[in-house]
Amino acid sequence: MEINLEGLSIQHKQEFELFKDNDSISSIEQFSDDDSSAVFFLIDNKAYFGFCQGKLNNDFIDAAREYKTKHQSEKIVGPLNFSTYNTYRLKENEDLPHHLMEPPYEAELYQLLKSHGEIFESYLTYEINDFEKLLDWSKQFDEIDDSVMKDQYTLQVIDTKYWMDNIERFYKSADQVFGENLAYSTLSFETFKAKYGEQAAGLICPFTSRCLVSKDNQQIVGIILNFIDITAADRKRLLIKTMGVHPDHRHMGLSFIYLLKEIIPQVRQNYDQAFLCLMREGNLPSLFAKDISQKDRHYHLFSL
Repeated sequence: MEINLEGLSIQHKQEFELFKDNDSISSIEQFSDDDSSAVFFLIDNKAYFGFCQGKLNNDFIDAAREYKTKHQSEKIVGPLNFSTYNTYRLKENEDLPHHLMEPPYEAELYQLLKSHGEIFESYLTYEINDFEKLLDWSKQFDEIDDSVMKDQYTLQVIDTKYWMDNIERFYKSADQVFGENLAYSTLSFETFKAKYGEQAAGLICPFTSRCLVSKDNQQIVGIILNFIDITAADRKRLLIKTMGVHPDHRHMGLSFIYLLKEIIPQVRQNYDQAFLCLMREGNLPSLFAKDISQKDRHYHLFSL
């Protein structure tokens, strides 16, 4: 089926072109009604919708449900633009300033999905302005014995050069570190480079980005990847964006604490604001962060 991309933003057109031939994605169909449209697709026989544009209405809801029924999927979930590497989720409200990596705020679409469906997954961004409170909070980790981490792993600073020099290593670790995530699909190395090459690498914060390298085999088994928010013209804002550890190396949360202990002093020294971005509600980082946040932002995926 030919998909009409007219009306989509440049970013969303790029997301479509990069991922449309992914082996995990199938049965791509488009809903179109006057000046609005959306795309339906399957990932591993589960139905999703994304690439929403224009003023969608009840006809879209009916079409989405018809698509899931036709493909014998229990739910159809979205908005998600083919992959969690791309744009997905909707922001609940617009009472706080937009940041560089935030999902869109689309009030009409949000209300349409809320009234006809249910929340499938919830996410949070925590805004941190009180760094003294952050430092005091982090002292709870001082008594934790992390000798196993020092014995088995090396902490490596990630800057632009290290990322680009080792991009294939990061690519290979992504499936193992993030493979359990919702709607995760393997992508080609060429697509990974297109998404996370020099342009994205230029925004990496070297003060607070680290990877965990196994001393046993030199594999990258964990990562905390943070970015400078270039849209924050009046202040130094850090976006704490990507955190993950290989399931075999999590040590019941100790790996996450080990990474966090390393970066907190650096956050305080180099920034005056930090956002812990887009964490799934209820996971370990979000449970830690709720105690130190001054403001919260909420985002959702919906199911129909």
